[in-house]
Amino acid sequence: MQDSELQGVGQASDKYRYPKAIKALKRLREDYERAGTAAGFGVYLDGLRERQRRKYSFIAKLDAAFGTEGSYP
Repeated sequence: MQDSELQGVGQASDKYRYPKAIKALKRLREDYERAGTAAGFGVYLDGLRERQRRKYSFIAKLDAAFGTEGSYP
């Protein structure tokens, strides 16, 4: 996956970009799994949730797509 694909993931201020961001995150999770560092994706997802905590609809889409994966204990 290229960095350019993920550039807008955390900065998507337009709710119409959220599905594209979720797709990119699913590909990123697959990349982490292939690299044998699946836990790293959880850490990334935690950071993303923290940075975007005020974007409630985006967080809801993250929850729907990834459940509690990467959620704080």
